[in-house]
Amino acid sequence: MNQDRQYMDQVFSEYVRIGKALSSEKRIELLHRLTHGEKTVEQLAKISNMTIANTSRHLQVLKEANLVENHKDGKYIYYRISTNRIESLLNEIHLISEEQSPKLRYIEDQFDQSDPFIKVLSAEKAMDLEEKQDVQLVDLRVSKEFELEHIENALNIPYHKLENSIDLLQKNQPIILYCRGRFCPYANQASAYLNKLGFDAYSVNITHFEWHRHN
Repeated sequence: MNQDRQYMDQVFSEYVRIGKALSSEKRIELLHRLTHGEKTVEQLAKISNMTIANTSRHLQVLKEANLVENHKDGKYIYYRISTNRIESLLNEIHLISEEQSPKLRYIEDQFDQSDPFIKVLSAEKAMDLEEKQDVQLVDLRVSKEFELEHIENALNIPYHKLENSIDLLQKNQPIILYCRGRFCPYANQASAYLNKLGFDAYSVNITHFEWHRHN
């Protein structure tokens, strides 16, 4: 019995070690940023609005938990997530939070209503629309993420290239936009931008994981 207890204590202790590494909104953000691709400490500090020293401290905690790894290239140190399962983990954290937190749902609703040109569809309505008529399904993630996995028949137009890729889209077909779910504001922003140009563009704030799950 004592041996069983010791085993369980050791297992749960390792779970707690990972949990402690995730117990900071800034470390969650850093992991989210790194799911987009590897970045230097300086790049992460800039986009997360932290000092380089503070960013380095958070990255060290994540590294000690084996959630990130790094390598040096010249004078820069690059970080990346240690496994693609981390993206799935972040997605599950969000889904649980969305189910259990009325405040989070309120924050999301407010963001959806922040621009009158944003049009949002639920996953079910987006899939129903795709089944009933021709639509343009657009993945706004960077190409490296798209190449790893994406929704079938989706067109990859990274958000930062959208303005220069308008010719790839049709105004006579609805456009369904997705990115990295609620972790990413790009689908809503792209919906507003395209609708102002006369397109019929809808944001669906789910990931490709969730799309496949609903299917």
